[in-house]
Amino acid sequence: MKIKKQKALNIVLIFLSILICLFIKTNSSSAFEYKGYSWKKNNNSWPQYRVYINYSTLPTSFKKMVFFSRMEWNKKGASKQYFYYSKKSRNRIYLKYEGNTRYLSLTYITHREYIISREPVIQECDTKINISKNWNIIGTPMPWENDLQSVVTHELGHWLSLEHSGNLTTMNKFNPMGTTFGRSLHQDDIDGIQHIYGKK
Repeated sequence: MKIKKQKALNIVLIFLSILICLFIKTNSSSAFEYKGYSWKKNNNSWPQYRVYINYSTLPTSFKKMVFFSRMEWNKKGASKQYFYYSKKSRNRIYLKYEGNTRYLSLTYITHREYIISREPVIQECDTKINISKNWNIIGTPMPWENDLQSVVTHELGHWLSLEHSGNLTTMNKFNPMGTTFGRSLHQDDIDGIQHIYGKK
């Protein structure tokens, strides 16, 4: 009896995820949204925008997913920006138990405006992953699991100053359980990052 109930619940969850995805796709508005600030440019180096991430406190399985996420932006983003790993960086991705809260993860961005150039520049980014949620680390997520790689790829988009998109992309506001569409960058995500940091 319990098995039948579980199967029925799985079917309902899958159906709801499909409905959410269809709703998102049919109600898309803008291609991408830009927060208005970026990382500091260095004309004497390549890539010109270097972002260092410290995720040394994460378990090994989580580290692998963060690696895949940052490499997705590095390769497919095709911009003058690049993510690097560094234990010394103040920009952190870390786990925190938050209990029964609504969010999966939160990104905090510190930025300031330079006096001379009036250019708003990002100073620091931190992403907190809510470890109390059901996470999928390897393979395809079950209908009741959140895909870690999709969520981290999404949060790194915020690190680069992208806002939520109305289209079914990595930067979409919704990340339904059991889905993996957020793992790979879509054209809207690539257009956004190239708009901010330029093409390679």
